[in-house]
Amino acid sequence: MNKIRTQIQLDPPDYDRVEEFAHSHGLSLAGAVRLLVRRGLGKEAQREGWAAFLSLAGTGDDPTDDVASNHNQYLHGPKNS
Repeated sequence: MNKIRTQIQLDPPDYDRVEEFAHSHGLSLAGAVRLLVRRGLGKEAQREGWAAFLSLAGTGDDPTDDVASNHNQYLHGPKNS
């Protein structure tokens, strides 16, 4: 895969942490940054997916808080008398 050359600036504590991560995983500094970026973006995508799921599930603000006791009515409609 072709890579795009870029330059970043890190705060000294962040640089030290990335350098330590790279050393402990047998990676170059650039390889460690690429891996950490991929992991970070993957987690962001997971958070976005989870948020989408929760929005489908609702927040509990639904006024129909009697679903457990009236589930047949919600599924099949009101009883015809």
